[in-house]
This record gives sequence, C-alpha cells and structure tokens, in this order.
Amino acid sequence: MLPDKGFDYVSPSVQQITGYSPEAYYADPDIHKKIVHPDQHMLFEAMHQAPDTFHDPLILNCTHKDGHEIWLEQHQWPIYNEQHQVVAIEGITRDITERKRVDNQLMQHQQALSMLRERERLAREMHDNLGQVLGYLNLQLQNIGEYITSGHLAMASTFLSNMAKVVHETQSDLGECIVGTKVITQMQADHTEEQGFFTALEQYLVWFEHLYTIKPELQLDPALTDQHLPPVVSMHLLRIIQEALNNIRKYAGVRAARISFARDLDQAVVIIADDGAGFDLSQLSAVTPDTNNSQGYGLHSMRSRAEEIDGHLTIETKPGVGTRVILRFPLHMAEAMVAPHFRLLLVDDNRLFLHAMHKMLTNYHFEVVGTAQDGIEALEQARKLNPDVILMDIEMPRCDGLEATRMIKAEFPEVQIVILTISDDEQNLFEAIKSGASGYLLKSLDVEELCHLLFGLAQDEAPLSPGLAARVLREFARQRKLVHYRAVEEEPPLSRRQIDILTLVAQGYTYKEVGDILGFSDSMIKKDMSSTMKQLHLKNRADAIAYARRKMARGAWSLPGRE
Repeated sequence: MLPDKGFDYVSPSVQQITGYSPEAYYADPDIHKKIVHPDQHMLFEAMHQAPDTFHDPLILNCTHKDGHEIWLEQHQWPIYNEQHQVVAIEGITRDITERKRVDNQLMQHQQALSMLRERERLAREMHDNLGQVLGYLNLQLQNIGEYITSGHLAMASTFLSNMAKVVHETQSDLGECIVGTKVITQMQADHTEEQGFFTALEQYLVWFEHLYTIKPELQLDPALTDQHLPPVVSMHLLRIIQEALNNIRKYAGVRAARISFARDLDQAVVIIADDGAGFDLSQLSAVTPDTNNSQGYGLHSMRSRAEEIDGHLTIETKPGVGTRVILRFPLHMAEAMVAPHFRLLLVDDNRLFLHAMHKMLTNYHFEVVGTAQDGIEALEQARKLNPDVILMDIEMPRCDGLEATRMIKAEFPEVQIVILTISDDEQNLFEAIKSGASGYLLKSLDVEELCHLLFGLAQDEAPLSPGLAARVLREFARQRKLVHYRAVEEEPPLSRRQIDILTLVAQGYTYKEVGDILGFSDSMIKKDMSSTMKQLHLKNRADAIAYARRKMARGAWSLPGRE
C-alpha cells in the first residue's frame, strides 16, 4: 500500500477472506471503511499514517462482503527510502474468525464456571455471617427478657438499640452482596473488548456513591486493560474492592476514597486507600482465620480471594492516618486460568452416578459426549464418539475398567483415560497406570478439586487424588532399585580367560604382554578384549579398565595365578 495513494498490490487470496477482489481494492482506496468496523476506523487510519509506531499486529473486527462478521489479524511494516521516509506499507492479513469463535466459547465456559464457584462461595460466607448474627440476636433476646422480667427496662432498651444497629448493618451487608452479585453477573454477560471489568467497576462506584454519599476516585493505567483481566480474576478483584470500600463506609469516617490501578512489568497493582480513622492491625491477631465478620474487617476473605488469583494482599494502616489495601497479582493468570475444552465419555455401571456426574460436569461446562455402563460398551462408544478424555470406573460387569483401558489405549493411544473409582487399592492404582491410564481419581473428591485435576490434563499433568501421588512415587523408586539390583545380579557371566585379560590390561600390560603371559597371540587378545567390551556394554578400553579395577577392589577378581 502507498500512503495517500491507495493499493499497489493486493494478493488474489484476499478475496477468499473479505469477499472483495483485488480490483475492488485498487478502485477504492477507502475500501477499509466498508470492511473495518466503524469503531476501529480511527485506529486503522492511524496505523497507515504512522506505521512505524505500530509494532504489534492489529486485531480488526470486520464485515465480509456478504454481510457476516469476520475477524482479521493484520501485520504491517513500513518501507523507507534513503531519507528514511515511508514510501510504502507492506502487510499480511490472516483470517482469525474461527480462533475468535473458539476463544469466545472458552471465555463463556470460564465465565459460567467462575459464577458457579462464586455462588458457592457467597452461600458459604452468607451462611457463616448470618449464623453469627442470629446467634448474637438469640443471646441478646434472652438478655432482654431477663432485664424486662427484673424490671431493668433501660438496659433492655439499650440492648434493643444495639440489636437494631446489628440488624441494620446486616441488611446493608446483604444489600451490598446482592448488588455486587448483580454487577458481577452483568460483567460476565457483557465481558467484551468494549465493555468488561472497568466498565462494571465504574457502574458499581456510581451506585456506591449514590447510596452512601462516599465518592471513590478511580485512577486507571492505560497499560492495564480488560484483556489482562479474565472473568475469574475480574470477579475476585471486584469482590476485594467491594470489601475494602465496605470497610471505609463502616469504619473510616470519611466521605471519599481512592482506587488506583497500575501495571508493574508482568504484575498488576491495585490500591484502595482512605485518609480516615485507620486501625491497629495487631489487634486483629485474635481474630480466628475462619472468621469473616466485621471485627476482622473481612481481611481473611480478601486475602483468600487474592490467593485465588495467585496474588498477595497487604494492609498498611495506623490509627488516625488512614488505610491502604494493596493487591498485587500476576497478569499471566489471564492465560493460565482459561479452562480447556474436552470431549468427555463417562463409563460407570451405576446409572444414578452416571446421571449425577453428567449433570455436574455439564454445569461446569465440560462437553459430555456420551456414557457407557461397562468396558465393552465403552470401547464401542469410543469408536463412535471419538472422545478426548474417558472417565472410567473399575468394577463393572462383562468387562472391567482396567481391561477396557488396555483395549481402548491399544486402538486409540491418543485418548486420555482417567480412572474414577471408590477404590484406593494400590494394586488397582498401579495396574491402571500400567494399562495406560493418564490418571487415577477417587469418587470422594469434591467437585471443584475434581474439575481442577481434570483441567490439569491440558498441561500434561497426571490427575491423581491427594495421597495417591506419594504412593506412585514410592513404587517407582522401589521399581528403580529393583531394576538396579536385577542388573547387578544378572550381569553377563565372563569366562576365566576374559577375566584374566581384563585384570592384566587393568594393571597396565599391553595386548602383546598379556598374550605372552596367557600364551595367546596379541591379535587373539585384542579380539577377545573387543568381544568382552561388547558383552559388558562398555564404550572403550578406559571403561573396561575402570570396570576391572572396581571388580578387583571389591575382591571379586584377582590377577591370574593368585586365586
């Protein structure tokens, strides 16, 4: 392409990508306005006006000539004249529509999975918090009853006022939790390049300011975008910010807060700060780790969420000088937390278990392509459905899981088979591995751990239930020792003459001298020496000498005539 002059050459293959012929490009220098999405016109034109400032490829949302959406990846580089002026722009365009479709599908799976986990987590937290509040209210009601009975109405009134405050605070917390969940749900639904985490956060902050008249100031870093924050990270990050703002609302006594985002190489740094009352962090040491009440400022919850995204959370605070909640987390989590896509075949003779497992894995957005109730049916289904992974029970009629594993691996070596059983018997474990199984899981695993271990298959990790990995390592160590001992015991036997030759050579004698001592020609000694080294798998004469000297040092061999 020539700047401000149109196209000089367009490959005929471009018609297969955009639907427009090279002649259409030559005739219309502004044809990109028909193809590229209007929101990206300025970006496309900026790239052509200053091509030397664009080093990474452009990802363009485009429209095919027949009207359907396509995605293109465009690489370009400027061509300069002797005055270092741009005289032309060369480029290569790739159709990445299918890649985008797969990426979006994986993103949807990840979003749904993260929402399921978040709902489970919120249910646990709300259960714990409400349980503590109800316990407190129950005790207070008993105290109030005693005060009323004894005529201490003023004390009863004080206790009622305290209860009203607790109920009001709990109601606010529940409202905050519900709004936060709505924001996260909307964020997951709208998670696109144009509307993602930061848009959802801005909407939440508007709601927070309107409800509590506390204005959070938001500072963003252009180097940190929604693309760095996949759904799982976004969800935990928003919850941490909500918890920190909730603490400011309850305890700081200020009408403003600051939230800043920054990128530090391959890390993101998020700071939620206020200039309020602060608190003595050392006084929180008495709070138990499993407590997530107001006395602990939700620190356990925030730190737990930080760990979920491989991050680290610290608190800087002192009474009277405010508080800073600092979160650091790696940006590589955006790639690491994308769930793999598997075609799963489930094999178990228990119909109820099959149904429950099918439903659970589907809820976690695995693709279950079929089921089978014994080893023979499993082989038939593998031939028919071409699964990527098979979850296989052991104890089944007609053909058990171990025999089925051997048959399927013999016919489909690329299929990964994971044993899923109630048996932690070592014999079954090792027999499964010998049969070609990629992993061995117990049915007693909880849902999240099972899915996490299955995800590991994408990184070539062998899924093993906790405790079984140590058994496998011990057995492998034992087998290595056994092989070593057998190798020593089964060392190929040597004749008396071979031993005599080796011991004499090890003492520094030449082949001619060895031949004179033993009564053979030097050529015969040389031939025997070569044959012996092959028999012992020794590379050269130096190895043979070292081998013989070790034998002599242990007393296994001696020089001729000294037995």
